Amino acid sequence: MAKSRDRTEDFREATRATALSFGYDEAKLAALLASFILRKPLEKPPFEKAAIKTLESISELEHFITKHRKDYVDLHRITEQERDNIEHEVLDPTMRPSIKEL
Repeated sequence: MAKSRDRTEDFREATRATALSFGYDEAKLAALLASFILRKPLEKPPFEKAAIKTLESISELEHFITKHRKDYVDLHRITEQERDNIEHEVLDPTMRPSIKEL
């Protein structure tokens, strides 16, 4: 069976030698080596940001509906005007901007 060899130090030394030949100083070299280890997080596309925002709005809407379910379903608890106010309160602030954005 063939033995495997850790070549990490060879890679680091080759990278260091090449960076120094391109005129990198020690600070730039340290940043370069750190970039191999720590990746920068990728920025989310605008559609994904809008979808996440819409999902958060839907969660808020579910919470609101759960809170007002008994009042809205029982015809004798609230008037038709109060029921319309609940509908208006739900549709305007939470969902319309998100839907337009998507």
